Amino acid sequence: MKIKKFVSILLAAVLSLSMISCDRGHGEGEPVPDPDDQGLVAQVEPDEGKKFNNPTTPVVIFSDDFDGGIGPEWGTYANGGDFTIAGEDGMLVVDIKKCGGLDYSCQVFRDGFSLYKNAEYEATFDIYTDYDRQLQWRFQLNGGDYHYYFQEDKVPIGTEKQTITKTFVMGEDTDPAPRFCFNLGYFDGMDKKQAHKVYIDNFKLTLIDASNVEEDMSSSFLSNEAIAVKVNQIGYKTADTKLVVVNSDTAPTEFKVCKAADDSVVFTGTFAGAVAGTSDDGTTYTGDFSSVKDEGEYYIAVEGLDNSYNFKISDTVYDDVSKDVVRMLYMQRCGMELTSDLTGEFAHPECHTGKAKIYGTNDTIDVSGGWHDAGDYGRYVVPGAKTVADLFLTYEDCKGATGDDYNIPESGNKIPDILDEAKYELDWMLKMQAADGGVYHKVTFAVFPGTLMPEAETEELIVSPVSTTATGDFAAVMAKASVIYKDIDKTAAKNYLEASKKAYAYLEKNVANDTKGFTNPSDISTGEYPD
Repeated sequence: MKIKKFVSILLAAVLSLSMISCDRGHGEGEPVPDPDDQGLVAQVEPDEGKKFNNPTTPVVIFSDDFDGGIGPEWGTYANGGDFTIAGEDGMLVVDIKKCGGLDYSCQVFRDGFSLYKNAEYEATFDIYTDYDRQLQWRFQLNGGDYHYYFQEDKVPIGTEKQTITKTFVMGEDTDPAPRFCFNLGYFDGMDKKQAHKVYIDNFKLTLIDASNVEEDMSSSFLSNEAIAVKVNQIGYKTADTKLVVVNSDTAPTEFKVCKAADDSVVFTGTFAGAVAGTSDDGTTYTGDFSSVKDEGEYYIAVEGLDNSYNFKISDTVYDDVSKDVVRMLYMQRCGMELTSDLTGEFAHPECHTGKAKIYGTNDTIDVSGGWHDAGDYGRYVVPGAKTVADLFLTYEDCKGATGDDYNIPESGNKIPDILDEAKYELDWMLKMQAADGGVYHKVTFAVFPGTLMPEAETEELIVSPVSTTATGDFAAVMAKASVIYKDIDKTAAKNYLEASKKAYAYLEKNVANDTKGFTNPSDISTGEYPD
């Protein structure tokens, strides 16, 4: 679960909004949310021999009827196919212009749930099409070899609506972030040029038997229903405007601000007029509790809905947020050991230290260092440059961004830690510059891995070719870095300026020749590039 917790910390760092349990207790058989999965507190491991509080009755993990449109959990992947999805007439409609050459050339997927080892599930959905064809649907690993946990292949579908219902047992280790897929690409006998639509409705996943699960299932959300009661999870200053936002199909009458310590009610308020939602989150209602100014820890209670997360009211509530963001970047460092004294359970040995092959050649280069991406272990010049630029702006514009005590390895070296962290990424970016001044776009693997720690990702590293996008961003941020570090590290500042000039000269030459450079391939393993 380490990766899931890490993502939660990232969300908290950018002021995510969420919710926690309603009345400090749930009914029998109802899933119990764990605040740890949203980055609030450390998880308390169950005592040895303790009976887990797993559901004893069926629990709906998610239920999508698409009456309010398509939720953010749904997405698409194309590999040679041409299609779109939309919410129409209370259904998910897949409009296929070209089915491609693979069964997954047109893939509609759903994320946002977990599958527990030895748990039994039931999946059900309605489906029909205006062109007789076949379908593959599967629950799969979302990375690595993308193998399936359960699959039905070559299922015939036609113009009459049918309800498909299947049960399966998760036979592999618990996956906190799997993916469900409708593969609607090419199957034998299809006319590849036949445009058609597929209609999907009433998709539901239910946990029907958890008796053989050997984990405490209360450690994560079982249900993926839309978050209802939203507050600023970080908290509010005493004089701030304080709002609570509720998504609900039923108009709430009032809300209560309660002390977390004893559940006492300190304020009761009403909601403003309804605003229609743009997805399946229902209608939005907003309440104001700005008059609550006493420092302390609180939560919001709304009848019929789970409570908000606990939040604090304090004039010092944001003091550590900037430190947390820089430490988040430190814990994304690649190519070095992260020690437990600084990172706790996120500690890991050196990773991704081998040389990487430049795509399309047999040449290899050293690209160790830099930051892992937020959602995988790739390292990308463009978002890296943007992040460093944001750190520079913060350093220049915020008087409080000069601390040397952020609890990273360089703390105490008399250089602001925000610049120490930026330099770690900048020095990796220097390794991504080719001899002619162009900058390689990214370093990653042929396929993303499953849910694992970075040192366990040991496949061959691949450097994508030079791109004008990466080169331009590189030139800009290196020029800025030469100014930022000129009085801090003269040697580094000189190197950054020279690298910036070299990248700019490459751009001048190649833009004049209309050289576009690298664009993301649709499938790096095949080398097929989009038009």
